[in-house]
This record gives sequence, C-alpha cells and structure tokens, in this order.
Amino acid sequence: MFSYRRPFTVPDLEGLVVFSASFSRTSMRVTLAGVEIGTDQATIDGAAGARNLVVRHALADGRALEVEANYVTMTTVGIAVRVDGVLVHESHPGKVIAWPVLPGSAPEGMNAEQAQAFKAAEKERVRRATPSLVVDLVLGLAFFFVARETDLQTAAIVGFCAGVALLVIQRFVPRVDLVGGLALFGIAVMGVSALYAVLVQDDELIKMRSTIIGGAVALLFLLDGLVMKGALLAARLVRYFPVGTDARRLGIGMGLVGAVTAVANALVVRAVSTDTWLWYTTFGDLILTMVLFAGVMYWARPKAGALPPP
Repeated sequence: MFSYRRPFTVPDLEGLVVFSASFSRTSMRVTLAGVEIGTDQATIDGAAGARNLVVRHALADGRALEVEANYVTMTTVGIAVRVDGVLVHESHPGKVIAWPVLPGSAPEGMNAEQAQAFKAAEKERVRRATPSLVVDLVLGLAFFFVARETDLQTAAIVGFCAGVALLVIQRFVPRVDLVGGLALFGIAVMGVSALYAVLVQDDELIKMRSTIIGGAVALLFLLDGLVMKGALLAARLVRYFPVGTDARRLGIGMGLVGAVTAVANALVVRAVSTDTWLWYTTFGDLILTMVLFAGVMYWARPKAGALPPP
C-alpha cells in the first residue's frame, strides 16, 4: 500500500487529502479543518488504470467544493481543488491528473476528457497487441529449445516454417492478430535468415546472423525514419503503440535499437561459448531490447496536439 498526503487551503480553512493505492484499488479521504468531508475509491482496471477520485462538499457559505486526485506520474499523486468550478489549488501545476500510461505520464496538455479517451484507446491497443506478443515469445522459446536439441540451421528453418504457418492460420482467425503489423516483412526476414543458415555451414557465422541481418533491418528502419518520415515500416508498426505515437521517431528509434543489439550480438559471439550465446540470444538480448525499447517509446511518445479528438 502506497500513501500520499496533499494539503490544500480554501479561504480560512486548511484541508488535507490522504490518497492511498494498492495493486488493485485507489482510495481518497478528504478532511477540512480536521473534519472528514468525504471519501472515494476506484478499482484499478489493468492498462486503463483507475479513474480520478473526486470528493464534493458544500461549504458553510453554500459554495460547492470539489477535490480531484490521481497520479500525475508513475510515482507522484496530484490534486486539484475547485470552488464553484473555479480552480483554487493545484498541487502540480500544468500536470494532467489522470492514471499514467506506461512508460511515462499521459501526454501533456490534455484535458480530463481527452485523458479518459486516451486511456480507453490505450486499453484497446494492448488488448489487440497481446496475442502477437505472446506468439513472438513462444517463437523465441521454440528457437532456443530447437537449437539446443538439434543445431542452429534446423532452428532457423523451423522458425521460418512456423512464421509461414502463422500466416496461414491468420487467414482463418482474422479477428485475432497473431503476426502483427509487420507480418510479411517479418516472414521475409525469417526467410532470408533461414536461407542464410542453410547456405552458411560455419557455426560462428550462423551466430553472426543476428548481427548481419539485424544490422540490415536496422538500416532499413533508420532510412524509413530519416528519409521517409516513418511512412513505410514504422507506419505499420505504430498501430501497436499508444495513440498519437510519432512514426518518424519510432522508425529512427527502432533502427538505433537494431543497430545496438546487432553490435551487442557480435561482441557476445566473440566472447562466449555457443551454449552461453544461446542463453543470451533468447533471454539477454530480449532484456536489452526491452530496455532500449522503453527509451524509444518515451522519445516517440504522443503529444497532446497529435491526438485525435475524443
């Protein structure tokens, strides 16, 4: 349980908001001149988070007091106090009071209605993208175990065949996205990768496949972002990101991630055994990519002006 205390002042009266959050719900208790005037609570609903908490109270002179609270970043809670609809106190001026969207807060400059629409769009995006993310993870684990039990060439061919099979299955389950927005591009890359594994019989060169092919893919993303402003590859990928994500920055960012991981793979190949490299290419590479990917998401994060109207 996390707890936050936010004091505020209305004419001649001192108030206090005590905001608490657990892994499943948020709650708020508001006191005015030491007397409790109201409480509110909400359930945390997955990616959509929790709604803003609001307590309303009639002051002694008849004016309406409204206290609103929620997170303004991943670790900070903010409050806004209004009297007869006029803002009289703001704990974090300029910040949007709304459950933040990973990996940062909601875009700056959004009003409450836009923030709620943004959260709903983000929840739907996560729902659509989950099946393809699970498929990617399963394919990665399959490559690891096939390579351990057979050899790298067989694992590459199995990966390509699995990709083609997924394309066939996708035709029969169109409502569930199994292969993502870059499906054809991904299958083509896997085909080139499998052909490389067949033609190249040296294990060291096979391990360098991620560097060679990954570097080439990284270059394509960089060109897409820098020259085409994300109109080709990034435009197909952007639908799996928060609404309003900058496609140009996404293309450049993905290219840089690919370049860094390609260089990292080359260094690991030179430094460790094949068994250790298998662990790295299945798990270590994933962790490195996720860390870099979070940076790309932050850099390409949507701005309020880029969002469609709610």
